[in-house]
Amino acid sequence: MRTVIFLPRRPVLSAMLLIVLSGLLTAQADVAVAPRATFDQSYTLATTTSMRTLADLRSMYALPSGDRPIVVEGLPTQMRIGDVQTVTFRFTGDGVAARLAGAILFESHPVRDAIYYSAGKILADRSRLSSVLDVDVLPSGAANEVVWRITARRAGTAGILAVCASRVPQGPVATQVWSVRVATAEETVDGARPGVVAEPPPAHWPLYVGERIVWTGFARSLNGRLPLFDFAVLSLDGGCLEGVFSNSTLALRGAAVGRALVIGALGDDRTWLPFVTQIDVTAQSTATEPRLRGFVNNFVTLKNRRVTVLGDHLQHAAYVSLLTEEGAFLSLPFRAWSNRVGMFELPPQLGRYTVWLTDEYGRQITDTQTVVCRNIQVTNVVRVHSSAKPNAPTIGLFVRGQGFGDTPTLIVNGIERPGSVKKSLRGLLNQRVYFRLPAEVRRDSYVSVQVMNPDGYVSDSYLLDVHPDL
Repeated sequence: MRTVIFLPRRPVLSAMLLIVLSGLLTAQADVAVAPRATFDQSYTLATTTSMRTLADLRSMYALPSGDRPIVVEGLPTQMRIGDVQTVTFRFTGDGVAARLAGAILFESHPVRDAIYYSAGKILADRSRLSSVLDVDVLPSGAANEVVWRITARRAGTAGILAVCASRVPQGPVATQVWSVRVATAEETVDGARPGVVAEPPPAHWPLYVGERIVWTGFARSLNGRLPLFDFAVLSLDGGCLEGVFSNSTLALRGAAVGRALVIGALGDDRTWLPFVTQIDVTAQSTATEPRLRGFVNNFVTLKNRRVTVLGDHLQHAAYVSLLTEEGAFLSLPFRAWSNRVGMFELPPQLGRYTVWLTDEYGRQITDTQTVVCRNIQVTNVVRVHSSAKPNAPTIGLFVRGQGFGDTPTLIVNGIERPGSVKKSLRGLLNQRVYFRLPAEVRRDSYVSVQVMNPDGYVSDSYLLDVHPDL
């Protein structure tokens, strides 16, 4: 699924888009909410089709003094189906003279469990998109408060973001993000071990006007479930950011000076971790010394280990220093193409690397960033129900790290199945490949699926539901 973010610069178009979005937000969330939220014309919210959001954002021009800009009372991290909780978001003026404050509820409903193909058309089963949390917006006792009554309706995970943005241009933005896990009465909730490993983007992304950055998410389920990637963008200054969501990848471009928040979920369809990243788009660089600002491709694979670096005054860097997860230290050559762009190549080793740049004398000259090197990975799956051969369903896998043009092999329950139906290049860095499952697995509820490319790289094992309840 591919979603385009284009935030219009014209006030009239912004207002029209805002009206449409404000209606869609309540419809997608499918919760009972009074229309109390008010939006400034410059605020826009764009999401992937599988992420459902409820935005309760308000203009707050006079905040009382306080120790913290955001104080939350009554928000649980774990709930049972049927539990009801009242949550109060209180905003105070601690360095943030707010023009916008409030909260956003976001839930991820993987597309693979919500759509199916029939006669060449994509049909959505809305019954599979019931909300995890119902939200009722309650009257607040003070002008600087937002009060919700949340009811747990379905097992799963929901994310909540509280934001308090300054009215001063380029002023501070305070955010806090939480996840709420809803379990059934019989299910055991272990908050200490979420069951997923994820690598979110940096908490702060500086961009220049016209600069592009591509970020590829990494998430791995410890229980063998398929990973989940879902994103939203809240623009605090209209038209400052353009780009696309494409499966597990964000491609963003700074369009005008301003600020935006990228909200996302990384994990699997049972448990995921929320994140928020602030993006500041500036007209030009104000840095006077070397600075490492990020990567074009923070996620790389053994097949392509080259990392493109974005920064300031990179011509002063001679080496890149790497710290592996095991604590081993490496120093590798760094090539600066210009003062803003450079490149280095990771060693042939899987894992998470902490990266910084050094000068010719080995002295650290930038802060640290994170790069993840993993094997071939399945990022999503869609099922193509074939009426001609119902006992041998066809599935489509979004795979990255195999190399465009490669013909991978499907491994089902440990047995190689080389029969590929067709393949296509879709998504920014993800290739969709179609396979036909063997007929003998039709009696199984779940099968173990892996993908292997011609170079012998094999993905993790994923549990695939052969008989989804569509």
